[in-house]
Order: sequence, then structure tokens, then C-alpha cells
Amino acid sequence: MNLKTKTLILAVPVALAMSPVAEELDLTPRFTKGQTLIVTNTMSMEMGLDDVSALMDGQEMLAGAVEFDMEMAMTQELTEKILEVRDGKIAKMNVTTDAMDVEVSGEVSAMGDGDSLDESVESPTVGRTVQLTIDQYGEVSRKDITEDTEPLGDAELATVTHRSHFELLSPSEKVEEGKEFEIAPEWKEMLEQAMSGMDTSELPPEAADAMEGIMDSAMDAMDFAATGKVTKVEDGVATIEYEMDMDMNVDDLMDMIMGAMPPEASDQMPPINAMLEMSMNMTGTGTYDIEFGQYTSMEMDGEFEIVFSGDADLGGAMGEASATMSGEVTIKSTISAE
Repeated sequence: MNLKTKTLILAVPVALAMSPVAEELDLTPRFTKGQTLIVTNTMSMEMGLDDVSALMDGQEMLAGAVEFDMEMAMTQELTEKILEVRDGKIAKMNVTTDAMDVEVSGEVSAMGDGDSLDESVESPTVGRTVQLTIDQYGEVSRKDITEDTEPLGDAELATVTHRSHFELLSPSEKVEEGKEFEIAPEWKEMLEQAMSGMDTSELPPEAADAMEGIMDSAMDAMDFAATGKVTKVEDGVATIEYEMDMDMNVDDLMDMIMGAMPPEASDQMPPINAMLEMSMNMTGTGTYDIEFGQYTSMEMDGEFEIVFSGDADLGGAMGEASATMSGEVTIKSTISAE
């Protein structure tokens, strides 16, 4: 072995030992007692009917007869006062909804009859302050502490959350720049919590049970894939790129619905075969201020498609129907300290 080879062999471990260790980043939102945060969220969505068809014994019945287009825009502004913290997480806070507006517009026409929609709705939580207490097990209690007003009902209180800081986009462990991490399990948990938190108190018991059954079946039919990657760390700010995909395929839609219905109601339904497919892809970019301990901005863009198809024997006549809807959604958020 010559001197050059020996020198090269010795240089390799030395170089490895001297190479900088990749920094591990904790992207978990952190809070301090007395902190005041300003949260702004906007969402816009466009959705339209791409195609609809109805056949009766092979003859088209709805060619060009149904059209649908809708646009929705939402703006939300929150002031959050952190009152108590447990292990860096919120234990108690006040949330004041400074603004919460939803605007919906659209055009619908069917069989020559058309109608337009142009509405603006303000949430009953606007101007209210709700106190949230989160125990060590994650259970949340809510109380409307707004002075000189009738307290909000349970359904309105349930819309106020302490999880407005992109916790579900944060990796469960420390990550390195340039390395991909998964967030799919947290997204599925989020949807399950949202569905289980739906207010069914005003529904009859049978209808509430049916709704719960349908939601459980829908979650079982969903498939998620969601990842993030820190692409840059500069001046104490990490930039994270995200990609999320969701697919849902229900081959026996009517079986799912009828299974949640009372037997006396399902027995009266004609034999129908129906299928539902949903897909969504979203990509986005977030920024996390390492010293601040918060995501300071998030922007997500996505596309989705919903496809329905089915057939039924309607007293000797064979009916078939299909419809395809698609749309786009954009979400933007910022968090800052007052």
C-alpha cells in the first residue's frame, strides 16, 4: 500500500468526524403564559358540476339540463390570550372572535329553471370571548365569558378551538432539513375529531345514530397520504413544503346509507347500486419561527373531484345516473404576537 492510499484511508474518518452534524428542528407550537396571539385565516373555494347524466332504458334524460357553479369565501380573525400553560401547551386561554364572515354565491339551473345564490353570513361568535380549559388528558371545556350578553349555545361554543396553530401539520418528532416526514395519521385523527364533534343534539335519536354510522363508514373508506419537508432554514425561520392526498372509494354507497337507517325505512327502498369516489390533492408552504415557537404563515392550494354513479331497477325500467363535480380551494393563515 503506497503512502497516497494510506493517507486517503486515514482522511476519510477524519473528514466524517469533522463534518457538521445535521441540526434537528422541533416544529411543535410552543406557548408562554400571558402571551397574546393574533390569528388570521382566509379560505376560498370554487366548485362546479362538470358532467351529469341520467339514462332510462338507455335513453339520455338530462343532456345539458342541469348546471351548477358555486363560490365560497371565508375570513376569520382571532385574538388569543394564553392564561395557563402545561409543558409548553395551552392549558387555559381566552379566544375572542374579532371577525368571522362567510360569503356564498352561485348559479343553479335545472330543466330550464334557474336560480342564483348570493349570501353573506356572520358567525354568532363574532364579538364574543370564549374561555377554553384543556385538562391533562386533552379534554376541553368551554365557557362564554362575554359580558352583558346571552351565553352562546353548545353548538356555537363547539366551533371555538384551541387548535389554531397548525399542530396537525407539525411532525411528532424532531426533523432535519431536507428530510421528509409523515403527517397522515394526525390528519385522519383531525377529521375523525371534526366528524365526532358534529352537533346532532337537535336530530331525532334515529337520525343521530344514522349520521354517526355514515360518518364512521366514510372514515373507514378514506385513505390518506400526507408529508412535509423542511426545505430551508434562514434567519431563524424554517420553510416547510407540504403535500397531502386524500381518496375515498365507496362501492356500496346505498348499503352504507341503508345500514344506518331503521329497518322499516330501508325495507321500502328500491334495489339501488351506487358508488361514490372522492379525491383531493393539496400542496402548500409554511414558515415556522424557531425562537417564536410558532408557525407564522401557511398557504395551501388544492384540487378535488367528486364522482357519483349508480343504477336501479325502477319497476321494470332500468335507470342509470352519474355526476362529476370538481373544484379548487385555497387556504391562507398568519399568526403573530400582539
